Amino acid sequence: MAEIKNGVTVPVFVRQLSSGIIQSLSLDSTIHPVSIVIIRNILGLFQIGFPKNAQSVYYYQETDPTGSYSAEYRRTSPSQRILDLTKRKTGYTSLTGSISDFDNAIIRVQFSGKIRADTIQRTIMRFRAKESKQTVVGNKVIAGSVSRFTATMVSDSAEYSRPVRSREYTDWYSLVVDVSALKMKRLKYERILGADNEHTILHRADSLQQLGIRWDDTLSDKLAALLNLRQDSCPLLSQYIHNDSVMEFAFMMISLIMAESETKIGEKHLLDAIEWRKNEPLALDQLLPLMVYINNPSIRTKQIITRLAFDDENIDSESQRTAQLALGNIARNLLIQNPGRAEKITNLIINKLSKINDSDQYLAVLGNSGSTNAIPEILKFYENGTIPIQCIALKSLRFITSSEVDKILKKATKRKSDESVKNTALDVLRFRKNRSNSL
Repeated sequence: MAEIKNGVTVPVFVRQLSSGIIQSLSLDSTIHPVSIVIIRNILGLFQIGFPKNAQSVYYYQETDPTGSYSAEYRRTSPSQRILDLTKRKTGYTSLTGSISDFDNAIIRVQFSGKIRADTIQRTIMRFRAKESKQTVVGNKVIAGSVSRFTATMVSDSAEYSRPVRSREYTDWYSLVVDVSALKMKRLKYERILGADNEHTILHRADSLQQLGIRWDDTLSDKLAALLNLRQDSCPLLSQYIHNDSVMEFAFMMISLIMAESETKIGEKHLLDAIEWRKNEPLALDQLLPLMVYINNPSIRTKQIITRLAFDDENIDSESQRTAQLALGNIARNLLIQNPGRAEKITNLIINKLSKINDSDQYLAVLGNSGSTNAIPEILKFYENGTIPIQCIALKSLRFITSSEVDKILKKATKRKSDESVKNTALDVLRFRKNRSNSL
């Protein structure tokens, strides 16, 4: 059950293992999972409030006749009001009403079966899922197989009217709390927590205790400091890196600071933590996703992640794959400020991964890089691969800004031999358009 305060956006993704079973969730959808429990608790810190006098229509379409969809919108005060969405014979379910009716509402959504669910018009919550048997939303954890799932909560408030950038991935998907996309410079973190004074903070103690943080007067002072997104909070947060139960929470805070300032303090503490715990797979799986928040990665960052991705024989294979995906993100984050370094990283990825027998991983890492240097490699798979591989190759073009990519995608939409390739190209084009509009 996720609660979000007005003005906050949370994109949500689910990641599956190669076996098709959802094992866990992550802070960044391109990289690797953290525990379901910690994400559930992080989401529990957020409160949802809808803008007044707004109208919204929700449409949900099922692609599997055996699937089902249910949602509960509950007004918490002053009186409760419950509305259920139910399936119609047409295969669509819709709800039209004033969002002000659901001010400070709690939204609980769960679904199973093969479902494609899209919200249309102005969006509070958007879901896109394909080839899904079962999935996870809010605090509802249901094991199952998911090939793609995205959900985005956006705000229509005047201050944050621009939608968050949308993300879709071809492999290694995760639940993500994308705080960097919130456009929250100079906004105190207490707005996210709904804590505008010490009294309110004390009432949030139960949520902090769920994260394994013992509540006392000292912690109250520490939290008050953290809520201001101060750069000097990074050393304070870093002391929690050896506590598995709160590590994700601490570094999510650090990632906020990294995303909203030019400081390198957060990057240093994150890299220190990765080096200190590099032989702990669970810790790496929780820390590496936060690399995506480093806007201008340092040479040290590139060196450490490259070593984990290709040269360190002491880390397990899953952590190595995670580091490879993180390296792709580092290349993409350097494209604008240092294209030369970005190009070298992409060429390194091609040199190291082009010979591996794992096309999905190779395409995912190339896609993360966003580099035009990756186009020839991706086209090899698109032109010579099976239909599923062709679809993955098209999806890996989503971050690459190039007229050549636009032509490839538009040409693919005209293919009549296979609907899945055509639909994939259309999805990628929509993604690129939405991303361009929100940057």
